[in-house]
Amino acid sequence: MKLKLLIILYVSAFFTTGSFQQDDPLKSSMERGKLLYKTCAGCHNKGGEGYAKISPPLAKSDFLKNNKTARIIQIVKFGLEGEIKVNGEIYNGKMPPQKFNDQQIADVLNYVRNSFGNSGAYISEQMVSAVESR
Repeated sequence: MKLKLLIILYVSAFFTTGSFQQDDPLKSSMERGKLLYKTCAGCHNKGGEGYAKISPPLAKSDFLKNNKTARIIQIVKFGLEGEIKVNGEIYNGKMPPQKFNDQQIADVLNYVRNSFGNSGAYISEQMVSAVESR
């Protein structure tokens, strides 16, 4: 009986500490990215709606959906200047490069690409590191 109780306690300890739980890299990245997004919200709005004629929306963004991952990484990493079309509207502004390291860029992009009605594949730090300026 004591052995059975010890086994049950041992197994339950592993489950509650996460030793048997798989870490979801996208979920972890999104949690970190949500905190980083606060620096983006000044231009893109708290809910990703952007500001009409000033800064493009990230919410339900056809631009995020239709552009390759490398292009989206380039924009955050190196900035963007000039005309783009997002959800049928033309925006012609300047986004400076963000002062994030490669992991932070991956995190904020994972958050944005999987929030606000968007859906995107996981971006790793290595993917960000591999992207060079245009």
